[in-house]
Amino acid sequence: MKTYALFILLTLLTVPHSLAKIKNGYEREIKAAREAFKNLNAMLVSQPTMPAEQKNATNDNIARLRVFLMYHELTERLLLQFKLISPDMYNEIDSIKDKFNRPVDIYVKFLQGGNKRGSVAGSTNIPTGEDENAYDSRYGVHTASIGIVAARNALSLLAHEFGHIKYQVENTAEYRKFYAKYYQNIPLESEEIGHRHMDRSGLNASRFEKRFRLQYSDFLRIKTNRNENPLALIEQIRKNLN
Repeated sequence: MKTYALFILLTLLTVPHSLAKIKNGYEREIKAAREAFKNLNAMLVSQPTMPAEQKNATNDNIARLRVFLMYHELTERLLLQFKLISPDMYNEIDSIKDKFNRPVDIYVKFLQGGNKRGSVAGSTNIPTGEDENAYDSRYGVHTASIGIVAARNALSLLAHEFGHIKYQVENTAEYRKFYAKYYQNIPLESEEIGHRHMDRSGLNASRFEKRFRLQYSDFLRIKTNRNENPLALIEQIRKNLN
C-alpha cells in the first residue's frame, strides 16, 4: 500500500523530444495513480475486516488519488477547450522555441483553490539552471511549468501565463537578469511579480489575455452551446470517479 500512496514521489524521467509541446503536467504520474486507485479500492472490497486504522489510511490515500485523477482529467478538458477557442495561440505555444531554436515543452496543471499563493491564481516558473539561455523547470531542461487555479476565468489566466511563457522562453537570459534585479526579494505570493513597470513579460501576458478574451467572445457568438466552466467540470468528473 505504501507504494501506491507514495506514487507521486517517484523520480521524474527525462523524456527526449524533438518538438515542443503543451503537455498535461499530471501525465507522467497518471498511469501509477490509476493503478493505485484501482488497487486500493479493490483492497477495501477484498478485506472487509481490515483494522480501522488501516482502513482510514487507505481511504485517505484513495481520496488523495481521486483528487489527482480529477485534476488530470480537468487539465485535459480545459486544454482542449483552449485549443478550440484559440487554435492560433495554442499552436504558437505548442511549437515554441528558445533563442537558439531549441524546442521547449510547456507543462500545464490546473489546481485546487488551496494551491493559490496569496491572491495569485496563475504562475509560471522562472528557470534556475546553469545555462542562462536554457529554460528549465521541475520537469527538466527545455521545459517550463504553468499552474492555474481552477476558477471560472481559468482559461483567461492560462492565456495570460502563455504570454509570460512566450516572452520568457524566447528571451531567457535577459529576463533572468531582469527578474533578479527587480523581484528577487519580493514574496512569491505578490501580484507585483511579472508585472512591474516595463516588464516585457508582463506586457506580453496582458496582450495574450486580451487577445484570448476577444477570441472567446467570437467563439461564443458562433457556438450555440457554452463551454462548461471549470467548477462544473470538476463536479462532473468527481461523479464519474465515484
